[in-house]
Amino acid sequence: MRQNLKMPRILKINWINELDISVVFNNGESRIIDFRKVFNSIGVTEASPAFILYNPTDF
Repeated sequence: MRQNLKMPRILKINWINELDISVVFNNGESRIIDFRKVFNSIGVTEASPAFILYNPTDF
């Protein structure tokens, strides 16, 4: 039997500063996400193509 998993949908994304954003979901939850932590956790280094996103203008 298949499970029906309900995944929250993003309703709104607001830029806070530099690499921080605020996200509001359709279930009423809101979070602040620091992309410095996200990039560090996935191993983005200066040699990675994603390193350009550390620049707030390109982010």
